[in-house]
Amino acid sequence: MKKELIKNVIKPFFKKNGFSNKGINFYKDVEHFHLKVWLQSQRYYKEEGKEKFRLNFEAYIPEFNEKVWERSFAENFIGEEDGGWVVLTSSTYYADISDWLNQKLKEKLADIIERMQVNNLLLSFEDSSFFDERYPFLLKKYQPKKYPMWLEAAKQELENLRLQIKALASQQEEQYKREKSLDRDLKLTGINMQLVKLEWREERTEKVINFMENLILA
Repeated sequence: MKKELIKNVIKPFFKKNGFSNKGINFYKDVEHFHLKVWLQSQRYYKEEGKEKFRLNFEAYIPEFNEKVWERSFAENFIGEEDGGWVVLTSSTYYADISDWLNQKLKEKLADIIERMQVNNLLLSFEDSSFFDERYPFLLKKYQPKKYPMWLEAAKQELENLRLQIKALASQQEEQYKREKSLDRDLKLTGINMQLVKLEWREERTEKVINFMENLILA
């Protein structure tokens, strides 16, 4: 049944919507991004009488891939409740599953195109804007007037992180001066956990700032 769905539903849908394909992988350039859809079959943990697959949607910005690394900006997939797979069995009605799949294809394609609008992407990456290159890349590429404000804020964030790390390191040093006790060990554990988190953010923020200051866009 899966082969019939690929032949009669999946391939015609993507062809109608302007995708090219290589086998069961489908590609299309949409506005500023490149969309890839690929069919994944479950190879392991197979159950007798069941055939499982899902369709993965991934959206990329080609220039980001060229100058940073290949990383998707939005993802989605078509699957059911059973671990995210479309499950076909002997009791599956072809007409029902083909209608369902066709509707899901329309919904997922519309959803990922909507999510890839620049303003929507910026909102989705806002919480990680200082340690994820995707946010400042989008600003510098598509909203360059806002980029200097981000850069100033990122540098301030880096300074704040360093001050927090310095303060925690001082607390850590004071705890080490105390005699060993359960209270001392608990406080040191808490401080060390905070330091690991802050030091990671500091390292990532510094790398993102340095990368963006040297990034030349087309």
